[in-house]
Amino acid sequence: MKIKLSQLRQIIRETIEETIAVEESDDDLNKDGKNDFKDVMIARMKASGISHDKAVEKGEKAAKTAKQK
Repeated sequence: MKIKLSQLRQIIRETIEETIAVEESDDDLNKDGKNDFKDVMIARMKASGISHDKAVEKGEKAAKTAKQK
């Protein structure tokens, strides 16, 4: 797969912005007012390369599933 220079620059720019945002954010990753297990799961998913929005979505879903058991 070939990638254009402009696309590469955009990817780098987005990665830098995400990194800065993560470093500046608090431990409450899903903004529910609590630093709880959901936030830990979100942080782990983000560390594995999943985007913040997708990690929050999956973290909320996993927490609901775990709560039902």
